[in-house]
Amino acid sequence: MPKKRKYISQKNDHKIVEIGRLILRFMNENSTKIYNYKQIADGIDYKNPRQRELVIQALHKLQSSERIKETEKGKYIINLNIAGTLTGVIDFNQSGNAYVKVEGLEDDVFIHSKNVKDALQGDKVLIVTYTYKGKKLEGSVLEVLEKIKNRICWNFANGCP
Repeated sequence: MPKKRKYISQKNDHKIVEIGRLILRFMNENSTKIYNYKQIADGIDYKNPRQRELVIQALHKLQSSERIKETEKGKYIINLNIAGTLTGVIDFNQSGNAYVKVEGLEDDVFIHSKNVKDALQGDKVLIVTYTYKGKKLEGSVLEVLEKIKNRICWNFANGCP
């Protein structure tokens, strides 16, 4: 006999969806970090046991929709394997905006300066793409996959050469 599904009221379901949005916003701030449910609940200011129960329900809902994944029991990370993501090499211009060269696309993907995260010139990045006002393809950096090795660091304590 099939397992009877637990009834979730419409109001409670709406609240769980809203908590799911808060969780995704919190986890996107540091997309490479692994969190347990208590860290997530504290990060979105849900402190009492009833609120933490709602956080657990929202985590299960996000996990079933594959927005987050469970790395080990009770540990969650945001799922970066989303449809519409591309990888490429980032190239900055003088204004701080960037373009990502992606193999297979003839045009580069524009990245606004506020959406480059901590990427630097020549890094290999994972980006999510979208069209802005029907114009060219635009994107936002999700994660820096590979840092370039030959960076020059200056030591100003001893004076410039």
